Amino acid sequence: MSSPVSLKKADSQMGFSGQSEGERVFWSVRRHPLVVSSRLLMVVLAAWLPWLVFIIGPGFSLSFTILFCLTAILGSAFLFVVWSDWYNTLYLVTNQRVITTHQHYLWRRQVREVPLAKILEVRHDQSGLIKIALHVGDVIIRTAAAELVMHDISNPYNMEQQIGSLIHRSHKPRQSAPVEY
Repeated sequence: MSSPVSLKKADSQMGFSGQSEGERVFWSVRRHPLVVSSRLLMVVLAAWLPWLVFIIGPGFSLSFTILFCLTAILGSAFLFVVWSDWYNTLYLVTNQRVITTHQHYLWRRQVREVPLAKILEVRHDQSGLIKIALHVGDVIIRTAAAELVMHDISNPYNMEQQIGSLIHRSHKPRQSAPVEY
C-alpha cells in the first residue's frame, strides 16, 4: 500500500565528493524532523527550571540569574548538536549505489556505501502509532556482508520500492549488438 506523500527527487545538478563519472543522484533524504522533537521537548522542559526557581524562590535573585543563563547556554549548545546531527545525517541514492552518512554528535561521522549490484534485499520497518500515522520509518538494505539502515525517513515504503526498482534495472542484462559470423 503506497503512502499518500511522494518522495522528493534530488536536484539534477546535485553532486558530492567521490561521485563517479556518469553517476547521478536520484534521491537525497534526511531523517524526518520528528526525530528532533523529543530532544526539543527536553530543552523546553529544562527552560522552565529557572522560572520554577523564580516562582518558588525569592524572585529575581542571583540563583535565578545564574540558573537562567546556564540553562540558556547549555540548551542552545544542546540544540545546536541535535540540529547538526539531523542536518549532517544524509542518505543518497544514485544510479550506482546507496550512501548513508550518519553524524554522531560533533565528533563522529560514519559513511557507508553499497553498490546496487551487491544489494540482496530491501525492506522497511515502521513501529509505533505516531511513526505509522506520519509515514516515518526505517529502510533496511541487506547485502551478503552487512545491513545498511536509513533511519527515520519519510515514506519508507516508497523509498523501498524506488530502490528495488533501481536494483531491478541495474540487474537487467544489457542488449548487445548481434554478433555476425
